[in-house]
Amino acid sequence: MKYLLKMVLPGFVLLLAGCSAFVDVAAPPQLTGEEYVFSSDETAEQSVRGLYSKMGQQDNFSDCMFSLLLSLMSDDLVSTAASPTRDVFQNNSLLPGNTMVTNNFWRKGYEYIYHANACLQGLQNSTGVSAARNKQLTGEMHLMRAFLYYHMVNLFGGVPLQTGIDYAVNKELPRASEKEVWDLIIADAVAATQELGSYVAGDVKTRPCKEAALAFLSRVQLYRQHWQQAIDAATKVINSRMYVIEENLSGVFLTTSKEVIWQLGFNSEIPMIMQATTYIPASALLRPQLTATASLMAAFEAGDMRQKTWLRTVIVGGKNYYYPFKYISRAIPNITEKICFMRLAEVYLNRAEAYLHLGNITAAVADVNLIRKRANLPALPDTISAASLEKTIANERRVEMMFEWGHRWYDLKRTSQANAVLGKEKGSYWQPSDQLLPIPDEEIQLNPNLVQNPGYQ
Repeated sequence: MKYLLKMVLPGFVLLLAGCSAFVDVAAPPQLTGEEYVFSSDETAEQSVRGLYSKMGQQDNFSDCMFSLLLSLMSDDLVSTAASPTRDVFQNNSLLPGNTMVTNNFWRKGYEYIYHANACLQGLQNSTGVSAARNKQLTGEMHLMRAFLYYHMVNLFGGVPLQTGIDYAVNKELPRASEKEVWDLIIADAVAATQELGSYVAGDVKTRPCKEAALAFLSRVQLYRQHWQQAIDAATKVINSRMYVIEENLSGVFLTTSKEVIWQLGFNSEIPMIMQATTYIPASALLRPQLTATASLMAAFEAGDMRQKTWLRTVIVGGKNYYYPFKYISRAIPNITEKICFMRLAEVYLNRAEAYLHLGNITAAVADVNLIRKRANLPALPDTISAASLEKTIANERRVEMMFEWGHRWYDLKRTSQANAVLGKEKGSYWQPSDQLLPIPDEEIQLNPNLVQNPGYQ
């Protein structure tokens, strides 16, 4: 943690570093860094945009690599060639000194959390930012902090709960309980739903709106098994009628997608989607570096258009290799695609699962059938048993959300299926303690109040 804080402590003006127009602007001598950064709507806006700019770079917490590594840890993706970096994730054999976990998950996560905290503090103390803009930007940062802690708690379990930017406090924080982290996530997400304005047709989707916060809240409430709250949040998104299921599967991840609720915009330095260059072979004669597992391929029902559209196949050496094909543009700059944070298909699946747990089979079936119809699959009957519907929803989540933000990895854990599924998939490599990543050794050495996760001592 000391490493991170040394990197970000020099001043609030660094919050602008992601926005080139402000890099060389110094605070007037009569103002402190915080006072200057939040002295007007314009400077506050640039500070908040700085976080999105950071996340739009190829730094592995928020780009293709994040989804890639978590897919390797689950049962969706496999590497076709030996790679020391990837193999330890695929074989669930990580050690506390792993540099990817240390630098790209833990430290990047807390760097972004620090940025969100600094913005929240600056906005709270500001007298120069208009009330309307302050409320909107505060909502954005509450949602971003919730989003970041959501990933941290799913990756590591209970983590230090930093809500301020005081180095003396943050450097010695112990791990909070998982419940405490989830409570903050929900509180921040709820606050964001109250602070953010509703989406207006024509608005950019790279900035979150009220419906984005509600969509995320539906996911979080589902994870916490707050079934009615998950339904309520999802229903508000659906009833807004601002989003519809994109009938054309090839259009789901485009900037023009009617389904996307919230996208990640890339800054000018990294103007491309890394998914295409990582997953798609440069030539039809080359074997893909990463391919779908046999179990993922078996999860597709006959005729499922998601298999035909979101996967591609190449034959090398007489063998079929299926590789991800959700993001396909190699163009520089890529103006047609953006990484998706939240989309309507997930919201329907969140609500369907919550309906199921409350015994409303008819409503759950209706939501699932909307997703199946788009995939060209037959409708489920209302007479389906609860047990069969539960398996179907889990499978729909898998094939619909494959290779996106670790959904499969997180779903296996939250539904207590990880040991059964991954024990079979990974064999002797799998241990129950593999469900959490190790706390980085370097962080424990810097903060003796941190306790290592079981299985990594």
